[in-house]
Amino acid sequence: MKNQSRIEELLAESLRKQDQHSELLTKLVESDERQNLLLEKLVDGQLQLSSQVDGLANEIKQLRGDMNKLIDYLQTKHDKLEDRVTRLEDGFFRAS
Repeated sequence: MKNQSRIEELLAESLRKQDQHSELLTKLVESDERQNLLLEKLVDGQLQLSSQVDGLANEIKQLRGDMNKLIDYLQTKHDKLEDRVTRLEDGFFRAS
């Protein structure tokens, strides 16, 4: 009888420890699932940022092209205006 009581105590203690281990494992699994969700959100956010950066880089490239065209246009207009002023000056000073 004495041994049977001791065996029952040991079995009860063993079951309590198994329950504790089961609870810990459940918490670990839940924590791991939350971490996986967070990582997925971070990766999605990173992909969105990367896409936005790529879009901005393309817009900057296009703006640079447009600005270069505008600079070329203005330079041409400036050169034509400068030539015209030179011709007017030449005509004015020849007439004097």
